[in-house]
Formats: sequence, C-alpha cells, structure tokens
Amino acid sequence: MAIPFLNTITRANRRLIPFIRRAVREGMSSRQTEAAIRAAGFRVSRARFIVPALREYNQLERQGRAAVSGNRARRINTRRLPPAATRIAQQYSYRVRITTIGPDGFPIESYIQLGTDRSDLTRGMLEDMARDIITASPETYGLDQFEVELESGIQNATLSEYNLTRAGNIIR
Repeated sequence: MAIPFLNTITRANRRLIPFIRRAVREGMSSRQTEAAIRAAGFRVSRARFIVPALREYNQLERQGRAAVSGNRARRINTRRLPPAATRIAQQYSYRVRITTIGPDGFPIESYIQLGTDRSDLTRGMLEDMARDIITASPETYGLDQFEVELESGIQNATLSEYNLTRAGNIIR
C-alpha cells in the first residue's frame, strides 16, 4: 500500500487541514486557499503543500460522495467510505446538507454531521435521522421548511486496514 497522505505531512502543516477541507467543500482554487491561509497568519508553500493536499482531499471527497449517492432505499456500502482524517467518536460519520430559504429569498445552506456505529443504514434512513434531529430541537436550528440531502460519508479505522485501488480510492 502507498504511504497515506496524512503520514507524509509535517506537524506544522497538520494544523492547516481544516483550511484544506473547507476549500475542497467550497470548491476553492489553490490560490484562493493560499490567500485564506496567509490571511489567517500562516506561512505555507502552495506547490509543496496546498496543491497536493487539495488533490488528496478532493479524491477523498469524491469517494465519500460516490459511496453515499444513489437511491434512498439502497444500503450504503460502508466498505467504500473513505477514512477519516482524524479520529471520530463513532465508526461512521455522514455530512448532511440542509437547505432553507432565507428572508431575502435566496437559499441558505448549512451542514450537520451524523455519527453512527451502524453499517446497515440507507440514504433515506440517514436523511430521516437528520430531519428528526432538526424538528426535535427548533431552538437550536429554528427551521420550519427545509430540505436535507446526504452529501458525503467517512469511516473510522486505522490506516493499516485500507488498500489503495488503481483508481486511487482507499477501501477496506
């Protein structure tokens, strides 16, 4: 197996991972990511860290999206979920996008994370869990009309449990 990306970066660059994750989620370019990191007061090389990190996280994001896409009734193949970059509390974690209409009439997107130890859930079950969480605590979310969509998933495991496929996917 090839050396996983996270084992190759320095401790100083590990603190920049949240910037990289956000950049991938928002579709930012390497120059925009570099500007955001420098605005926060960090020194970083775009060619040596930002571009390779964006490539790796884009691959993991694509893999996580592909694993949870499809029919609402189809069970998610948890063996295809990419590894979490950091330790997570439960075995599987899913990102759910919540879309609502703001007071100005434009859509507002926010995200929640669902954690579970169950490997037998479907896309529809996870989206229903997110709806239940939002409607059960109106003081926290304050949403009346909203849409939820399962966006991506990750799993918790040690790196020795993974194999790298020819396509670059990391699987169990």
